[in-house]
Amino acid sequence: MARSEYRKKKKKDYLVFRLRLLSGVLILVGLAIIGRLFVLMVIKHDFYAALAKGSHEVYSKLVPQRGSIYMEGADSSENHAVALNKDYFLVFANSERINNRSQAETSINKVSQLISLSKPQRKQQTSTLKQKEQQESQTQTERQHKEKEIKQNLIDTLANKKDDPYIPIKKKVPIEKAKQMKEKQLTGINTVRRSYRYYPEAKFAGPVLGFVGKTEAGEKKGRYGAEGYWDSKLAGKGGFLEGVKSASGFWIPTVSSEIQQPEDGADIYLTIDRAIQYKACQRLEQARKRYKAEKASLVVMDPKTGAVKAMCSKPDFNPNKYQEVDSINRYNNSTIYTPYEVGSIFKSLVMASALEEDVLEPDTPFKDPGQIKGICSTPIRNSREKVYDKTDMTGVLEKSINTGMVQVAKELGKEDLVHYIEQFGFGTKTGIRLNQERAGDISSLYKSDSDKIGCYAATASFGQGITATPIQMAAAYSALANKGKLPRPYVVKKVKYENGNVETRGPKTIRKIFRDETISLIKGMLTSVVKKGHAKTAGHKGYYV
Repeated sequence: MARSEYRKKKKKDYLVFRLRLLSGVLILVGLAIIGRLFVLMVIKHDFYAALAKGSHEVYSKLVPQRGSIYMEGADSSENHAVALNKDYFLVFANSERINNRSQAETSINKVSQLISLSKPQRKQQTSTLKQKEQQESQTQTERQHKEKEIKQNLIDTLANKKDDPYIPIKKKVPIEKAKQMKEKQLTGINTVRRSYRYYPEAKFAGPVLGFVGKTEAGEKKGRYGAEGYWDSKLAGKGGFLEGVKSASGFWIPTVSSEIQQPEDGADIYLTIDRAIQYKACQRLEQARKRYKAEKASLVVMDPKTGAVKAMCSKPDFNPNKYQEVDSINRYNNSTIYTPYEVGSIFKSLVMASALEEDVLEPDTPFKDPGQIKGICSTPIRNSREKVYDKTDMTGVLEKSINTGMVQVAKELGKEDLVHYIEQFGFGTKTGIRLNQERAGDISSLYKSDSDKIGCYAATASFGQGITATPIQMAAAYSALANKGKLPRPYVVKKVKYENGNVETRGPKTIRKIFRDETISLIKGMLTSVVKKGHAKTAGHKGYYV
């Protein structure tokens, strides 16, 4: 009995000891944890807070999709995209996966078989076929040398730089080529999809559209043409994502997280008719080559609305390859950027102004003196020094007589001459809403305060000594075809936003310059010019011009 009680007591004491030992261990562990937490949360709080912030907080820009640009099709309700976004691939190498030089050579050699490693070279202007052939031969040799040099540099970099996961090889690689690379499973070669601006019609309307380049900070930005003028609308508004990321890199929504969705860019709809643009630009280039002209430009405008149906500037450029131009002047849309001395086409506008003021009639007689002295430092003569003897005001336009136009200017007077030139909008921009528009120059008309017709006013009567852009001349002549009303030229008819809102821009009359009677008279005179005079080539069978 006593033995049994002793055993029970001993067992109880052992359990008490074990409990006390376990309690002591737990107390020590607890104290250690508390001490460690004190160090982490108090003593080293700032250090670990910064470390956690650097490791887990994330801020990322959300890039919006750039809007597209459209032209009219055969049906005005049909639209063709002429500037849009297209996916290409960026090819790069990961040197961490390259074990030796042999692997580097194999991968780079196979890549070079699929794509060119060198950048396109800027072309130089040539004047003869022989020079062009020599340039192409030289360019080919230089390209081969450059290709070999780039390939060798890439191999050396991959073989010697073992810890670089990103060594760029080529941007803007077509999907087909990137797919072929993936199928070949080239060691250390990777591709990533990127969105680039794409112009499916290539050189079709380069100066009208402009292009998307990059700022010094590497951000995309529209340059020239519609891309430049409407950049803020096309680009949209960027968003951002701010929050916490997991160890695997996934974003974790929390109370403090914030996300602002990007607003995609607006789509721009042009008034330009794709078919008219194509044919007009084709004919313009043919004429430029035939007459060996350095530059040529053309505007087709609806005279009743001011809507531009075609706008061509030669030589042009391909906005997909805008870096390859021989001169940045190719970027300029000469129909709005390049003022020129307009010459004899200005005579009709001055004649209409004189008709409006009732200072002459179409049949008012005129005797050509052959030359006019005493106004300019040298006598004013007709082209090729011709003398036309007796004619009338209609004949002055038919034969394009400079001396006759000086007489018209004298009858009109300098004050009214300048007034009507201003009424047509010369000397000010049209507000076409494309980048790089210029106003032309009529400042010579203000050099004298006298109301007498001096040299500058006299020469302006036949389009010399003043300059205008093709778009200004198109608008001015539209006034003659539009019952004396000067239309506002416009090339963008609609802006459509991501949220469905639409801004429209339609016809607008700037001012009415002439009475209906004046327009009837000048139209009759111009019809005679086409039938009998210098503008016979403007006539077209089946059309009243």
